Amino acid sequence: MNRHSQPSMYWKLFILCILAWPAALWAQEGSAIRGKVSGGADFKPTDVIVQLLSAGDKKLVKMEYADAQGNFAFTGIREGRYQVAIQHMAYNRYLSPEIAHTTATNLGEIRLEPAARQLREANVVAQKPLVQQQYDKTVLNVSSAISAAGSNALEVLEKAPGITVDQNDNIAMRGRQGVLVMIDGKQVPMSGQDLAAYLRSLNAAQIDRIDLITNPSARYDAAGNAGIIDIRLKKGRSNGTNGTVGLSLDRAPIRNSTPR
Repeated sequence: MNRHSQPSMYWKLFILCILAWPAALWAQEGSAIRGKVSGGADFKPTDVIVQLLSAGDKKLVKMEYADAQGNFAFTGIREGRYQVAIQHMAYNRYLSPEIAHTTATNLGEIRLEPAARQLREANVVAQKPLVQQQYDKTVLNVSSAISAAGSNALEVLEKAPGITVDQNDNIAMRGRQGVLVMIDGKQVPMSGQDLAAYLRSLNAAQIDRIDLITNPSARYDAAGNAGIIDIRLKKGRSNGTNGTVGLSLDRAPIRNSTPR
């Protein structure tokens, strides 16, 4: 190859990279399921929680919040059949038909219907809903989730709305690092990979619920400004590592000995 042909070859490679770049970006976004949710005049999109369910067994795949414009997206979703469930405190729950997802799925705009506000006869229901929205937090009732069976605490958090866990096991809430993790209202004195290892050791069967507090009030420590994850264990479970310690003492006869 002569010297004059080398610049031409470099320019060709450069042009090929420029042309391939949009295709690579499309491939990364191509596995997403997207949509937009809307409602009435008093509708607040940020109060919406969107659940992605497996169509066959209705197991939870992932949960996300909608943004200020009502847009939501589930990225990195494998091909398969899914359903989307949407809930809002003041609107009826929405459940989509089955979605045959391949590479990119856009559900378009989904309009929620306002919930009837008439008083009804009170019914006692033993089963708690998976997600409960309160004015200051979102509650995940892990004990009511079928998909939590056989999982650990970190795997449950990875499905929680607004929670992401990166490749270095750093936990973020709505993109903000420095989330404060608590067990039964007490701060866990760990971070990073140590915290992730502890959460992996905590079986989901031990967890009653998880409180996701995105905007902590002044009564919480300043360290939790990025958000607080409070894991509430079932009664009868103690904080930390559970185990059994046995101690036995054998009495041996005391022998007098004199140094030689």
